[in-house]
Amino acid sequence: MALVILMKIVAGEIAIMNNHYENIQRLQKIIHKEVLGNNFDLEKLQEINAQMGVLIESLNYWLFQNNTKRYYYDLKSFIAWLKK
Repeated sequence: MALVILMKIVAGEIAIMNNHYENIQRLQKIIHKEVLGNNFDLEKLQEINAQMGVLIESLNYWLFQNNTKRYYYDLKSFIAWLKK
């Protein structure tokens, strides 16, 4: 019984990790579309890069905490900020 529960937890962790990497890939596509398609100056690109670093640290933290609500909140907030 404990082995089955452990397998479900591990499978859930793998699913969450796969979803995490898919989210990062989606985010990269949005950045490519929203940022690289526009003519931002170096200062704005540096700001985006800094915010992206904070976001990835945040997403990793919330993923480790298994807090998917906060994970998606931070992801959506960054995308909204990026589109402004």
